[in-house]
Amino acid sequence: MVEEAVILMPEAEVKHLPSYLLAPVAGVPLLQRELLSLGRAGIKSITIMVSPAAQPDLEYQLSQVSDTDFNINILSNWQALWKQTQNGNKVNPRLAVLANVLADPRFLAEFINYPVPEGALALGVIKSPPRAGGDQNNESKPQPSYPVVLEDGLVTSLVGSPDPGNGWQATGVVLFSPAAWQGWQDWQIVQQQPQESFQSDPELSLFHYIAQQAREKRVLGVVSNPIYISAIHHDQDREQATARLIASSDGSPLGDGRLESSLNRTLARKLLPWVLASGLTPNQITLASLLLGLVAALGFACGTYGISLVAGLLLPLVMVLDCLDGTVARLKFQESRLGARLDLYGDTILNLLIFWGIAVGQYQASGQLRFLGLGLLLTLGYLACWWLLEPAGARHWDPAHSPPGARLRPSTLKKAGKILEEAVSRDFFYIIMFCAIFNILDYLFIGIAVGTNIFALFLWWRQAHG
Repeated sequence: MVEEAVILMPEAEVKHLPSYLLAPVAGVPLLQRELLSLGRAGIKSITIMVSPAAQPDLEYQLSQVSDTDFNINILSNWQALWKQTQNGNKVNPRLAVLANVLADPRFLAEFINYPVPEGALALGVIKSPPRAGGDQNNESKPQPSYPVVLEDGLVTSLVGSPDPGNGWQATGVVLFSPAAWQGWQDWQIVQQQPQESFQSDPELSLFHYIAQQAREKRVLGVVSNPIYISAIHHDQDREQATARLIASSDGSPLGDGRLESSLNRTLARKLLPWVLASGLTPNQITLASLLLGLVAALGFACGTYGISLVAGLLLPLVMVLDCLDGTVARLKFQESRLGARLDLYGDTILNLLIFWGIAVGQYQASGQLRFLGLGLLLTLGYLACWWLLEPAGARHWDPAHSPPGARLRPSTLKKAGKILEEAVSRDFFYIIMFCAIFNILDYLFIGIAVGTNIFALFLWWRQAHG
């Protein structure tokens, strides 16, 4: 497994990094997102090659990246890089990534384990995207592209061109075998590139070497879905990359109901760009959802039709926020053990509070103590269901090994089938809302109290009998 990577910064003679490296992609600056993606994929050491003029600016930007599990080194000449890669008489295999190429951690985790024969290298390849035209915000010169010819998994041709056409296109993600990495070093020396400075364009240098190796059939083409790799040059690229990340990061800890997977997540995706730009943390969104749910519970407890109606209408917003927190956490690399437990146990407590709010409200409206007794019965049944359905992975969850898009699913619930999965989803809140609208919360609560215990007995029987 490769645990070391090199990020090649673009050629620069100014003191500041290109603005697109610092612009946010789904709420996280591109450079920071690339570093975190490499770390999440399993890379332990990252070397960044940058011009001496831009090194102070890079060091400042890296000071904003905290809580990382990998080492970051900054170098400004090739000779230092080659010396650093020496390990006795061997050269460690390396992953080289261009600074403007954003690769999803899931792709990187598979790519760094790709079996590369000695003397060969692997190149990430995607289907050529349609050419973006008329972008007025492109602040740089037209960027080169590298269409490739694939034959039986080998890259046999790689030629720079301003128009990628309709074929395959090389990305800036390259995996070297030890011999290939040594070959790149020797090739740089033969080309008489400066050893004490950083005047050459590292992207052109890399692809010139790959083109030479392709002619000798030493380059393996690893095809990836374009959704996992994005080249960022200007605002349109950032917007497209953000849309891809959002589309690939949906997920719910307990599985979606039909309305949650359609209506709730559709509304959540509409809000995501604003939420990501606002700087809200996942835990803040979770707390907002819990607070709004608590307001709804207090509203139900009043026992009047008008306030109960308002409380019922708040529940869809609670569910939309509940969809947002996990997605934001995955997109911004802010997953945490606290967030996972707050989401899981907070939802459990909130559901009980809403049920008790309905129980107290119906007692207030009717004066019948049976609703309080049914509340105790419901609590026992609900906690039994929760214990039987709780995802085992949530108890030992480790965010460092949970890539964006990962989902926790209860094993019991998965075995129980689609009907039971729908029964315990948050779609049930819509039933509460409609019952509040038609003023039949009393009948609903009686059904919930009895049905929850029957459901718990069924789950227990299913576990006991396999």
